[in-house]
Amino acid sequence: MARYILQRLLLMVPTLLGVVTVVFFSLHLVPGDPVDLMIPPDLGGAAREAMAAQIRAQYGLDKPLWEQYVTYLEKLLHGDFGRSLRNGTLISQDLMRRVPNTLQLGLLAFVISTALGLLVGVVAATHKDRVWDRLSMVVALLGVSLPNFWLGFMLMLLFGLYWKVLPPTGFGGSIFTWEGLRYAILPALTLAASTTGVVARFTRSSMLEVIRHAR
Repeated sequence: MARYILQRLLLMVPTLLGVVTVVFFSLHLVPGDPVDLMIPPDLGGAAREAMAAQIRAQYGLDKPLWEQYVTYLEKLLHGDFGRSLRNGTLISQDLMRRVPNTLQLGLLAFVISTALGLLVGVVAATHKDRVWDRLSMVVALLGVSLPNFWLGFMLMLLFGLYWKVLPPTGFGGSIFTWEGLRYAILPALTLAASTTGVVARFTRSSMLEVIRHAR
């Protein structure tokens, strides 16, 4: 077991390196110059060129691509994700400000997926080969198969715009308050859908195995 875990951890290194490499070079293939976003639109002529050169030197964009890549990796290893082109703040600080909300949303999605997955799985196992079993497995299969972006859009459309029982967008604060929970339910359901299907199928198969041995 320890050897398997070690192998999986070691495999994460080339995987992460590959993802970082693809992201870096993909950004350089995108049309346009990010420096233009940092220059006032009303500035032109020689002043604009001088400011662009200064910004490129400041961010190392005037260096060869391979050197930018090495610098990029070094900064990532030290936890330096650079600064936002929009407002100039440290990206690491922006991430840390959003981590608590992300964790709360993930926690709510976990609770929903576990509760619904166990419920659907138990219903399917206790009604094996009946209508409820087939219906439960169809629901589980849909949860795994439906794209999150489509499911999220449909939930917003139905519950937020058509029936108007939940807010379709926005942020209401902590999920431990009623207002925050109302805003978090739809995105949490979207995140929980695929995991719910997996938990339901696993619960069903586990319960059927236990029932089979008990007999």
